[in-house]
Amino acid sequence: MRVLHVSNMWPAPGMPHFGVFVEAQINSLRRLGITCEVVHARRDYLGLRRRTREALESDAFDLVHAHFGYTAAVVADVCSRSRTPLLVSYCGGDINGEEGRIARRTRSWIGSVASRLAGFAAASIVVKTAAMIERLPRALRKRAEIIPTGVALDCFVRTSRDRARARLGWDDGVIVLFGGRRLDPTKNYRLAEAAVQQLTARGMQAKLIPLEGVPHDQVPVWLSAADVVLLTSLREGSPNIVKEAMACDSPVVAVPVGDVAWLLEGVANSRLCSYDPKSVADGIAKVLTAESGGGREKIRALGLDSDSVARKLEALYLKILGWASPWSIGSGAALHGGWLWELPRWHYSICNSASWAKRLRSLRWRAVWWACLLRHWPTP
Repeated sequence: MRVLHVSNMWPAPGMPHFGVFVEAQINSLRRLGITCEVVHARRDYLGLRRRTREALESDAFDLVHAHFGYTAAVVADVCSRSRTPLLVSYCGGDINGEEGRIARRTRSWIGSVASRLAGFAAASIVVKTAAMIERLPRALRKRAEIIPTGVALDCFVRTSRDRARARLGWDDGVIVLFGGRRLDPTKNYRLAEAAVQQLTARGMQAKLIPLEGVPHDQVPVWLSAADVVLLTSLREGSPNIVKEAMACDSPVVAVPVGDVAWLLEGVANSRLCSYDPKSVADGIAKVLTAESGGGREKIRALGLDSDSVARKLEALYLKILGWASPWSIGSGAALHGGWLWELPRWHYSICNSASWAKRLRSLRWRAVWWACLLRHWPTP
């Protein structure tokens, strides 16, 4: 089986953490014997589309797997024209949107519209949580599969706290590891700061350290060195930092975002808090004295190790290829309602014909297209 992976996220020298979960997932698929080629570009969507088209023209692929909805939006018609089935993996921000200033929210909202429309050209869809399915248009929900990103249990293994701190040069004080970037409004760093200030007011000297710009192979050391891992995000899909902390049996305090409540259910050294500094501070104080363990076993029980997730994706690949008939193999338009994605192209070709009668008839296609678009237009 040959699969072309297309992504707008990929680790780079200046951003070693960016898209590392995509790289890890592709490596786990390769271990199963699946031939995976990768086309990636950050923000250069025209270049990403061109390179995808060139890859499909120069080689034969059974399937295109697009990671993130924005990526699928720019390569959907390329897959349709090359008659290659398209699988879209929505990651969270492409469907849930992002927080920030009005320009960022507007850009995110437009991206979420394009991401949803791209789903109509896909043979199948992967989402991270059940809540993300509810945010999809009704016509897409039946072909959506819930497959959260897995964790490499051979990589994320807990080491001695003292040894990890010695490697990082940390002192023996209470370290709260913030699971995100400080400057990303969606990660809600202000709530984490307010919670630590509450702890300081109670006489507990705790230090808040953000996990940002850390190479992926060093993340287990940071998780082992921290006293608690904190997640206060406003929007998430299935946060990888929580699963990675669970794999290292590190204490976790988080708000009920994404599938966090499902992940942490029954894990002894974890607490679920509300979006209130006092609640978060109470959670941190409690996990510092809680008995450890339970997270790694929960990851195994849920089948969220990277090998189990890779087998689920392999089964989905085979299912998609089984759906494709001999006359429509690889046609995004022929598979499951991709006609919606083809309407603008049909409309364009009709409008550019010389016949005025055809131009008048094209108004009906234009009305159908806009009716379908408005019907599935997402709410912010």
